Amino acid sequence: MKTQLKKVSKETEISTEEKKHLRALYRECFINAHQLLNEGKLLAEHGHYARATFLALTAHEEMGKAQLIADYAQGCSSKKEFQEAFRDHRIKHAYMMREATAESDATIVYNKDRSTYQIELREKALYVAWRNTYDNLVAPSQITRDECDSVFERVLEAFEEIEHAERLNGRIGSKGLFK
Repeated sequence: MKTQLKKVSKETEISTEEKKHLRALYRECFINAHQLLNEGKLLAEHGHYARATFLALTAHEEMGKAQLIADYAQGCSSKKEFQEAFRDHRIKHAYMMREATAESDATIVYNKDRSTYQIELREKALYVAWRNTYDNLVAPSQITRDECDSVFERVLEAFEEIEHAERLNGRIGSKGLFK
């Protein structure tokens, strides 16, 4: 099981020493994702829905990065995708929505365009945007409790699915999810 990019790459196998470092990096990202989500919950409990939404979506990204790291360590994703996970918000969200094809040599498929909603909402939760007129501002205060609750519900559901699959299969990343 590999991403499309990994299937066409000519990369050599990762050393055992590097895999050890990658597993530690995965754990740190995994822990950080949970900490971001917990801090977001605290903000939501005190009515700070925009910042809570921002942290929940950032937690979602961080878990996506953790999943990419796990897959890179296991030879499922490419070095380019691994590196991109540290600078591109879209790939991290998209990777959280990845799927695997059903053929015997399964392909991990993700689409960065599907992450547009998360990226735009994350920006809206933190910054005031100007849309060419002063009566069409987009402000963090426009994020409602219902919208915040909805984001938290989706992120928690994704985290629980990943954690359950990884625990059940004794593997991390896509190999845990799509065993």
